[in-house]
Amino acid sequence: MLDAPYDFSRQAIPFMKAQHNGKIILISSICAIREGGGNFGYGVMKAGVAAMARCMANSLAQYNIQVNAIAPGIIRTDLTERQGCFEDQRYKSIIQKYPAGRLGEPEEIAGVALFLGSNLSSFMDGQLLVVDGGFSGN
Repeated sequence: MLDAPYDFSRQAIPFMKAQHNGKIILISSICAIREGGGNFGYGVMKAGVAAMARCMANSLAQYNIQVNAIAPGIIRTDLTERQGCFEDQRYKSIIQKYPAGRLGEPEEIAGVALFLGSNLSSFMDGQLLVVDGGFSGN
């Protein structure tokens, strides 16, 4: 499960090194830092993505390439819709664990990705940004 982010990054790195500039944004999960439903393998893989961001950041900083990861909570996607996360009863049960009182929308992750891809984050490197409506703080 780490193959895709590793391979995509590895393919982009030579171009970024040549221009001495670049941003790599990986998608992890809150399951990397807090158990989120009993899927042990998923949590381990997403923790690996967070570790990959730290390791890549350390080795690529000399080329002015920043590598960071986003750890979303439950976000409205086709997958979470199919899993029933947004059906009334299940939704009410899930949001009790979220201080924000709701689950996330795709645009909220996109905003963080835009920040990480911009010059506003030029001094951020190797970080895992948690975007989870406060779930991981409980």
